[in-house]
This record gives sequence, structure tokens and C-alpha cells, in this order.
Amino acid sequence: MKRIVFPFFFLISINTFSKYYEIKSSSDLFRYIGRFDLSDTQNVKFAHSGNQIEFLFKGKNFRVGLKDTLVKDGGENTNYYNITINGTVKYVVQGTSNLKYHEIEINSMDSFSRVEIFKKTEAICGTAIFYGIRFKEGKIKKTEAKKRRVEWVGDSFLVGYGNRVSIEIPPEGNPNTGFHSINQDGYFAFGAIVSRNLNADFSCVGVSGRGVYRNFDGSQNGTIPKVYRKLYPGHELEKE
Repeated sequence: MKRIVFPFFFLISINTFSKYYEIKSSSDLFRYIGRFDLSDTQNVKFAHSGNQIEFLFKGKNFRVGLKDTLVKDGGENTNYYNITINGTVKYVVQGTSNLKYHEIEINSMDSFSRVEIFKKTEAICGTAIFYGIRFKEGKIKKTEAKKRRVEWVGDSFLVGYGNRVSIEIPPEGNPNTGFHSINQDGYFAFGAIVSRNLNADFSCVGVSGRGVYRNFDGSQNGTIPKVYRKLYPGHELEKE
């Protein structure tokens, strides 16, 4: 009796996971410019338009960890962030209700590039949480504070309400379609532009429709003097 032997070949797949270096938001390598809630440095929170996170990075790419509250898929309550590389906006990141690490290409292998995360939407769009960055290869350094600092206080003009959209007057268009945060960009509003031209650190306390004595709708609730000290104006997380 002959025995028949069937050879079995097992294909073994070995997955090699490349190591990610993680720099948490608590690291002093990040420079926070503006109004930030640093009571929990593992989850750095901020709401105001124009808040910035700066650092120097040398390498191919990194991932930035962000999470938002009050996200409603592109409507009023959605934050957007400009990612600038050496003073030029290269990416626009949309906030998500779950923690997401967004891929940012730098391709600066031989020298450090200045990276800035700029919150382009105002406080009513939601509170942001910064968790830090991750990268496989690279180096990170802290930026130096600028010699000048300017704080701006104002309303919709300061936070760039609707400055990224152009709507025809009736009957061709309808400018009364309401607020959409995707059309707002504090980076291209006059306060941020002037601060950059002065080579000054920019800080902003601005809420659309709010005034010094009364608001756009005639009310006196939540005027600028009443919300000036608030980290989260208009939200459940009122905190000074």
C-alpha cells in the first residue's frame, strides 16, 4: 500500500508596525498663543477664533490630533483649522466629534519648518481639544515668542464672518441664508493680517453680533464686556 503525502504550505504573514513618536499636548515644545484652557494639559481646550499652536518641525510628515464638541457636519457648529507651513496656509482641517489624527505633509528633511495650527472659526462653532502630534521620523523644537503682542477685541469683522464667500444680491442670490462656519476665516480678517505685518503675536476676543453696550439684535445679554474673560463664551463650559 502506497502512502500519498500531501505537502501543505502555510503562508505566514508578518506585519511590522512602524513606531510612531508621540508628543503630547502637555509638552513644552508647543507654544500656545491666545486663550487656552490648560487646566488639563493632556487635553488642551480652546474656543476663540485665532488661537494658535506653534512649533518647528523637521521631517517628512506628522499627524495632528484634534477633537471637537458640538459638531454638526458642516453647519454652524463645525470648527475649521488652517495649517500653515512657513507662513503659508497649506491645509484646512475640518473638526470631527471623534479624536482624529490628520496627516500633514512637510517634506522638510534638512531644515526646520515653522508650523502653525490656527483656529479659523469663532467660539460659537464649538470647543476644540488638542492632543498633540505623532510622527515616524523627524524632530520638533519650540518657536520663540515674538517681541510684540497684540490683543484685538471686536465682533464679526474681527473674526471674519462670511469673508470666504461672495453671494449675489437678490434676485440672483440670497444673502440671508444664515451663518455657515465654512465661510469664516479669522486668519484673513484684519486683526490677524495687521498682527502678521507687525510681526506680532496675535490674540483675539471676538464674537459675531456682540457689541460693547448692546448687540446687533438690540439685546444687552452677552455683550463683549460680559464675555471678555470667558474661555468658552456662549457654551455650557463657561469658565474664566
